[in-house]
Amino acid sequence: MNEKEMRSDGKAVGAKRSEKITGNAETEKSVRLRTIVYGLLVLTIVFTTLSFVGMQRVSVRYRQMLASSVDYGAARDSVDELSAGSDYLTEQVRQYVITGNRQYMDNYFYEADVRRRRDFAVETIINDMEIGEGTIEALTAALDESNRLMELEYHAMKLVSYVDGLDENTLHEKVRGWKMTNEELSMNDIELTRLAGTIVFGDEYVAAKDRINYDLDLAVAEVENRISTNMNASAAELRKTLSIQVVITVLLMLLMIVSVVILIVGVVRPLSIYDHNIKAGEPLEIKGPFEFRRLAKTYNYILKQNNERRIRLKYKAEHDELTKLLNRTAFDKLCDNLAKDETPFALIIIDVDNFKTINDNYGHVVGDASLLRVAKVLLSTFRSDDYCVRYGGDEFVVLMTGITPSSSYTITSKVEKINGVLKNSPDPNEPALSLSVGIAFSEHGYSLGLFANADKALYYTKEHGRAGYTFYDEVEMHYYET
Repeated sequence: MNEKEMRSDGKAVGAKRSEKITGNAETEKSVRLRTIVYGLLVLTIVFTTLSFVGMQRVSVRYRQMLASSVDYGAARDSVDELSAGSDYLTEQVRQYVITGNRQYMDNYFYEADVRRRRDFAVETIINDMEIGEGTIEALTAALDESNRLMELEYHAMKLVSYVDGLDENTLHEKVRGWKMTNEELSMNDIELTRLAGTIVFGDEYVAAKDRINYDLDLAVAEVENRISTNMNASAAELRKTLSIQVVITVLLMLLMIVSVVILIVGVVRPLSIYDHNIKAGEPLEIKGPFEFRRLAKTYNYILKQNNERRIRLKYKAEHDELTKLLNRTAFDKLCDNLAKDETPFALIIIDVDNFKTINDNYGHVVGDASLLRVAKVLLSTFRSDDYCVRYGGDEFVVLMTGITPSSSYTITSKVEKINGVLKNSPDPNEPALSLSVGIAFSEHGYSLGLFANADKALYYTKEHGRAGYTFYDEVEMHYYET
């Protein structure tokens, strides 16, 4: 930063401080993030509740369909059990009639009195299932027909047991209680056996079995029809409920997507930008929800105050309080930077001639005014890219970058011009001034011996009449007098 820029910053420091942050119309009209979050939370709760209720309804409809399917299977099993029980009785009585083996008769009554598959099947269907009156009537008719058929079976078993000469007391009460007719008593064993076979294999018996099977088929059809109706109704309700659930789920997913987008756009992205700006020391962009706008305004205000304070402190630390030129601290920093650079430059050391005499004869006020006059002339004469420094007391330093010994005329003309201006005081109460100057060049940045070289050149000028300049040379010192 050059001297004129330094002075410009100094003026900026003195400018009017920024107004404190107050809520404006733009900030007040912006949407509050808290409102958005609360709104999304309420919608999430609503849709989540609806989704939960929907899932419960789906579960209920599914259980209804499952129950209907289970009832159908159980009903079919019960009908099959009734049919199996009836067929088992027929099989056992026929085997007994054919073989005369009493074990078949015992099996028959074990099924009829102990296992009772027919009775249990009918009881299960009637008591445990909602199958309708038509099914109950068909099953009851089948059971009644099966019971009537058992009378024929008792008759056949009575005839066979009579032929085999079994003890009446060892027979089942149903067989024992069956009374043979006189005609049957008059028949021989072959005739009785043939009659028993006719009873369990004859047309009447077969017709009764057909009626039983018809009733069972009718019961199954009734069960299928009722279960199918129930399942279709449940399926329709399930489809409807699932459709509603799909809509709710889609809305909930959209709400989640919107929430994520709002989170990214309204929170994550601004915070990421703010983090980058804060690391870079830049102001925050005032946009987005109300809270972020207010945060940005507050941060920007604090950042501006801190920057202004830092500029003031930096300016005060690097500038001379009287002349506003760069001070020795700033000069040392400049030299450190130039020591790392290969740029050629000229180091000019300047002393105000007889300054102690001016202070003694005119006082310190006039002395300070003289220093201010020198500073102004230096600033107005040297380039904006040059650095003008008050090194201490009446000693000044100028750093001219990009200058080589081939451009020495540029420096000498400026020094001559400055001394020409200073010797004509605009105020009769102020003394004429002159400067003694020592100049040293560097081809490759700043080095520790450069200042000493320029100081030797200055000393040479002061020893040889003052009010002039001297260039330092490694071989010899050349003196030029104005």
